[in-house]
Amino acid sequence: MTDLAGSFHTFYNNNRILDEENLELTAFRLNLCRATRQVLKNALDLLGISAPETM
Repeated sequence: MTDLAGSFHTFYNNNRILDEENLELTAFRLNLCRATRQVLKNALDLLGISAPETM
């Protein structure tokens, strides 16, 4: 789980999520963000750890 969080952090810092010039890339990156959020939420739920919706 920490590997995923670290990899996502690196991705998020190095890539613009919203790209007005490339809507297909924007859609892909938004879906990647949503999927990562869900995987981390599921892992935390399995461990019995609550996570805030926003930071």
